[in-house]
Amino acid sequence: MDIKDIKVRRNGNGGSPFIQNTIRFPPDVYERVREEADRSGRSLHAEILHRVIASFGEEFALKGCEAPSVLERIAEDLRALREAAEKLLSR
Repeated sequence: MDIKDIKVRRNGNGGSPFIQNTIRFPPDVYERVREEADRSGRSLHAEILHRVIASFGEEFALKGCEAPSVLERIAEDLRALREAAEKLLSR
């Protein structure tokens, strides 16, 4: 199936397009993601999206999504993580 054949839905009043998909989680993975979402102040959806985009790296995050505010926050988080890692490694 090609991406162009997938039905795209828009959130809210004509907002950014999203492809709706159902994901099945093992219970322990679901609980861990839910806990991390609560800890970070994100919804479960936002936490999953944040982690998937972050797993592809900063360059993808800056180019691959149509929600600039989300991308900017993810890029900031990635930069902060990189800086924290560099500080830890330089000790």
